[in-house]
Amino acid sequence: MKSGLLKLKVRVSGLIFAAGCLAGLATAAGFFGAWWWRMDLLSHFRVQYAAALLAAAAAAAILRRRVPSALFALLCAINAALALPLYIGAGQPCEPGGTPGARARILLLNVHTSCRAHDRVLALVREENPDLVVLEEVNARWIAALSELAATHTNTVLCPAEDNFGLALYSRLPMRDGREIILGKAGVSSIQAEFELGGRPFRILATHTLPPVSRACAALRDQQLEKVAEYCRRVSAPMALVGDLNASPWSHGFRLLMDCSGLRDSMPGFGFQATWPAHNALFRIPLDHCLVSDSVRVLDRRIGRATGSDHLPVVIDLELAGAARGSRQ
Repeated sequence: MKSGLLKLKVRVSGLIFAAGCLAGLATAAGFFGAWWWRMDLLSHFRVQYAAALLAAAAAAAILRRRVPSALFALLCAINAALALPLYIGAGQPCEPGGTPGARARILLLNVHTSCRAHDRVLALVREENPDLVVLEEVNARWIAALSELAATHTNTVLCPAEDNFGLALYSRLPMRDGREIILGKAGVSSIQAEFELGGRPFRILATHTLPPVSRACAALRDQQLEKVAEYCRRVSAPMALVGDLNASPWSHGFRLLMDCSGLRDSMPGFGFQATWPAHNALFRIPLDHCLVSDSVRVLDRRIGRATGSDHLPVVIDLELAGAARGSRQ
């Protein structure tokens, strides 16, 4: 009996050590996404690594494996430190002394081109009652099926496509300069538009990058994010950048975007809000984003209910703060 228990303990200990080592290696590799696109893919799972390493550290401690337990705990703390800012800062004003301004709700959803749950998307829009709706991966079928939405949100920019990179913007706010633009060598559509919100200009840029499934696609994604950052730097009006960026907050491309765009992420303060894949909560990561300028306050940000797509929707409530400024675009 003792021999059997000893063998079981050794096997369990070995499995824990192997799992902890794999999570630890992935933790380290994720910091080198700028060197190799495959390593950048490992950067997306910081929350999952933290949970796995915490479990490994606890199990190793129970088995009295002190050195592995301490190592796993340290690696867990590194991942946790990267995720912790997502839970800090909600409700803070963007400009000290700024007065409350006009508010708007944005609904962002990658509908998934092949999905046919049109009624569920329309029901979601009715439920959330957004001012602006940004839909990605829309084709001609989706546009036709959403005619009800076009009746309530009459200001539209529609760029349907059959290659999973169609975009659509629906607005019930007065719109000007709404049009399709191309940012980056990938040649996929983005949408820019300016709205009147409480008598002030408010700019939105919607984009969808290539998924980094190869070295070439990863390079095109990062190059598009660089062009997006350049665009955002030229805008002086309050603005929001929304879209499926195929990058998590810890990936190389997203860090470049944050460093160069002058925008800030809307997620900090509202927790870890993973959107893809919708049908697998264990490995779900945040790929759908909203970044805002300093004159925009994020009042609320949350994940909406599933619609049948492989992405979950994001709902963001924004408020313009501070003095009105014009746009140079």
